[in-house]
Amino acid sequence: MNRPTPVKTDNFFLLIFRALRHRRVPIALRIASHNVILVALALVIYAGVMGLQFKQAMHEQADALGQALTTQTATSATELLVSNDILSLNVLLGNLVKNPLVAHAAIYSVDNRILAEAGQRPKNGLLGEAQGLYEIKITFQDVMAGHLRISLDMSQFQQPMTISLQSMGILAGILLALALALSLRLGRHISTPLMQMRIWLRDIDPYTPATDRQDEIGDLARQLRTSFAPPVPEPEPLPEPEYDGDEDDGDDPYLEPEERPAPPVSARTSEPKPRLPAPPVQRRIVAEEDEDDDEDPFADLRDSSNTAPAARPVAAPVAPVEPHNSAVLAVQLGAQDQLRRLPRARLTELLQRYRDCLDQAASMYESELHTLYDG
Repeated sequence: MNRPTPVKTDNFFLLIFRALRHRRVPIALRIASHNVILVALALVIYAGVMGLQFKQAMHEQADALGQALTTQTATSATELLVSNDILSLNVLLGNLVKNPLVAHAAIYSVDNRILAEAGQRPKNGLLGEAQGLYEIKITFQDVMAGHLRISLDMSQFQQPMTISLQSMGILAGILLALALALSLRLGRHISTPLMQMRIWLRDIDPYTPATDRQDEIGDLARQLRTSFAPPVPEPEPLPEPEYDGDEDDGDDPYLEPEERPAPPVSARTSEPKPRLPAPPVQRRIVAEEDEDDDEDPFADLRDSSNTAPAARPVAAPVAPVEPHNSAVLAVQLGAQDQLRRLPRARLTELLQRYRDCLDQAASMYESELHTLYDG
């Protein structure tokens, strides 16, 4: 595993400061500056082309509107001008300038005197006054009676272009920031391994940085490792735990019984261990009944086949066993009259529960259970 040498990454402002201080431009700053300049130049060219297209479209729209308004207004003002109705001319021009696209309108006589006027003359805009000024002659029976001048408010035509340029400026700022961030990341991706290898050459160890890269920097790192890096030290083997052969041989399940070694004899194990008593065996011993079957409440629950006397088998001679301390627990049911009054299902359940309790007590104390059929 390659151990990368820690190299502190600098931000954009530190890169500029170090470049100005040491009079050398690092790779990251050079890549970032080139990309930002290219993106900014492309955005400026695009904005210029789009601005020219907007201006051309604005000129065409303004020319069409100006020619249509001057033609209609001149036709309406011809009769009023011939009849010298100045009041009607002012009303006509006043209605015309109510249009937000029209800034000023005036009718001049043949000697260039103002006969009627409405609105305010606009200031010089982006396209100049001549671009928004439209003039037409007013003739009556092929005789010029005056001329009409209309000035359009070009700021209204420039508003869509201004909004588009603002949106384009915001988009350009976002693209420049993104290009700067990606360029700095690419530059650091190239310059950081080179700085790590420079630090590695000062103190060579077996772990050469950037050897896993699949580019020219990776080829350079692998060549440096082949030429200068010492061999990687082999890991020390873990010490094997020591086992006592006499402890676990007896517990090996894969050994035959005759192959298992005998357990070691010591002072503690030389004494014979007491034998554990055998598991409790339930035996039934039939004793002589002291009372008749009519007095026994459990008489009808017993199996009559088991009450017949059976021949006792002759017991084989048993080796004498050392006597052990023991105790005898005798339990006798009382209140026979109350037991007789119980229903058969309740009596059966009580008998089974009584037997379970006796079995549990016999198992707990490792004793034998004898059932006596004498009540």
